[in-house]
Amino acid sequence: MYKNQEETIKKTWKPTAAGILDIIYSIICGIFSVGFLGVASCASNLGDTSSSTFFEVIAVVLLAIAFLVCAGGILAIKRRRWSLALTGSIAALVPSLLPTLLLSMVYMQFTFTARFLPYSLVGIAAIILIALSKKEFV
Repeated sequence: MYKNQEETIKKTWKPTAAGILDIIYSIICGIFSVGFLGVASCASNLGDTSSSTFFEVIAVVLLAIAFLVCAGGILAIKRRRWSLALTGSIAALVPSLLPTLLLSMVYMQFTFTARFLPYSLVGIAAIILIALSKKEFV
């Protein structure tokens, strides 16, 4: 983009709000990741290695998603690389939908757990805000 063209684009609050939502969500996801590592440690101390491995894998996946969401939030605040900012916001939906998918596999029926709804709404709000502000990204 040229400097003149960059000055004509009106900056709104939408990418900043989406970036802040993403960063807050990534912090929450990181806290859950540490919690799963604690559960894995307790399971390994009790001698249950299969449960320990399961919780360690969940913790690593949550931590990877937290990094992706945080990077997307930073890019949204800077208004750079719209596609990566949108990817980070979409990745924010994965941890909130994961328990629903796991429960549906266990009980063989699809049930949406309302406990994870607020986390889904944060991801959906960030996706909408970033999608609406595509023209503001360089």
